[in-house]
Amino acid sequence: MKKYLKAVVLFSVLIIAPLGSWYFLDSGLEWRKMKRGELAAKTKIIEHLSAAGQDVAAIFNQRTTVLKISGDPVPKDEVIIDQYKDGHTFQWMDLTSIRGLAVLENSTYANHDYLLIDTGMQVRRAYKQTENLMYSQLVEDIALILPKKKPIDIKMKSERK
Repeated sequence: MKKYLKAVVLFSVLIIAPLGSWYFLDSGLEWRKMKRGELAAKTKIIEHLSAAGQDVAAIFNQRTTVLKISGDPVPKDEVIIDQYKDGHTFQWMDLTSIRGLAVLENSTYANHDYLLIDTGMQVRRAYKQTENLMYSQLVEDIALILPKKKPIDIKMKSERK
């Protein structure tokens, strides 16, 4: 009986565990590739905004921005803001609160509610509040686009000979 038990354990460790690991790693890689395609840079945000007296580049440059285009504040907005407020490049902007800034009527994003904009001022994705799972997609996408803060590199002085 011990002989069969050892064979089953050995088979599990050598065959089943690596196959399971490969399956989960492969599915994660496929998900990441799919998201990368969805979040490809579309156009510059400057092309879609009319800015009366506003420097759009100064507002969006080097910032990962969620731009709320229309609609009233929703409690889920506050949840997202709280989740990412410590991100060193994250900013949440409500277009209705910025005087002189508006989406052009002929813009492809005029009928959307949210835009995700990266640090290079590229629109990565547009969202409509009517879409199912819109907030979960927005949270996933922010997590992928938001750049990681580089850790401080400790440098040692080399000893002189």
